[in-house]
Amino acid sequence: MLQFSRAGWFASNQPALSIVVRCRITGLLATACAVLIGCGQAPPPPPPSPDFAAKALTDFLETWKADGSAEDLSRRTPPIRGVEPEWDAGTKLIDYEIEESGNTFGNSYSVRTRLKVRRVNARRDQLLQIIYIVSAGDPLTIVRE
Repeated sequence: MLQFSRAGWFASNQPALSIVVRCRITGLLATACAVLIGCGQAPPPPPPSPDFAAKALTDFLETWKADGSAEDLSRRTPPIRGVEPEWDAGTKLIDYEIEESGNTFGNSYSVRTRLKVRRVNARRDQLLQIIYIVSAGDPLTIVRE
């Protein structure tokens, strides 16, 4: 029971130290529960396999080559969200080659490519070497490195 004195509120039946200890224990238990539960966040998805990443990148590049749009990629299953500044600028993809090698990091896989493109108002085709990052998730994401 709390009683009032000239010094202020205090607990008459318990020493002040036990209140501090109980607050610390409660805080530690709350922190431990949050850590064990993970604060409600799901773990990140695993990285795509090299074959899956190459297939997704092939779909991305084939859509660009066929004069498709980013909306076409978002409507497929699984959906792909791709960002390619050359495509956005109106550059035409003439041909491409996906190299075998790649690296896994986090939930992503990097893929080396060689692109043959024709930029708007250009007289000749250009060869580009680009590394794309294919990231697992919903939607699958493909961006330039």
